Amino acid sequence: MNKRISSVLCVAAAGIVGVTMLTVAPASATVQNLTATLSGAEEVPANGSTYTGTATFTIDDVSNQVCVNSSISAPASDPVEANHIHTGAAGVAGQPVVNFGGNQNTCVVATPEVVASILANPGGFYYNVHTDEFSGGGARGQLVLAQVATTTTTSTTSTTTTSTTTTTVKPPSRNCSDFKFQESAQAAYDHDTSDPDGLDGPPGPAFSGVEGVACEELPHRVQAVAVTPQFTG
Repeated sequence: MNKRISSVLCVAAAGIVGVTMLTVAPASATVQNLTATLSGAEEVPANGSTYTGTATFTIDDVSNQVCVNSSISAPASDPVEANHIHTGAAGVAGQPVVNFGGNQNTCVVATPEVVASILANPGGFYYNVHTDEFSGGGARGQLVLAQVATTTTTSTTSTTTTSTTTTTVKPPSRNCSDFKFQESAQAAYDHDTSDPDGLDGPPGPAFSGVEGVACEELPHRVQAVAVTPQFTG
C-alpha cells in the first residue's frame, strides 16, 4: 500500500476514535434546594402588609425546571393572585424572572440564563407573593441556599472507570403552620412519605387521623375559594 495513503487512513482512524471518545464525555447535573422566609415588612415600597410565610424551591440546571411550595398568612378573603421570583437584593424592587402563575405549589421551566443566575447568586433574587389587597406584594423574602445534591457520572470506554458522587445537606424542617392549605402540606408529604417533619402526626411512621393525609386540620383550597366574597366594580 502507498505510504501516503496509509498515513491518511491512520489519521482518519484516529479521528474516528476521537469522535467516539467525545460522544461519551463526562456529564454532570446539579439540583439545588432553596428557601425564603416571607414577610410583608420586606416589601419595597412598604405597603403596610403584616403577612408572613415560607417558601421552598427546587431548581434543576439540566431541565431548567423551577419548583415552588409556599404559604403565607393571608386570610381567605385576600386570595393570592400571582407569585414570582424577582431579580433584586434585599431592599430593592426588581423585575419578575420566573412566573408561577399564582400557583403556590407548582413547577415551571425558566430560561437557562435565569436558572444559571439564580444558582450562582441566590441572594440576588427574591420571591414575592401578590394578593388581591396587596397587588404589589403581600409578602416577600430573599432566596437562601438550603440543600445541595450534586451527582457526577463519568463513563467513556472500557479503559476508564465509572463513578458517582452525591453530597446532601438536610433542608430545614416544616410543620402544618407553615402551610395555608391542606393541598400544599399534602404535596410536601407526598414528596417524602417517610414524613420526617410529622405532617401526618409525630415524625416518622406514626400518624394521626387518616393515614397518608397531611395536616387534616388545614382548610382546603376549594373550600377557601367557595367562601371568598366576590367583588365587582
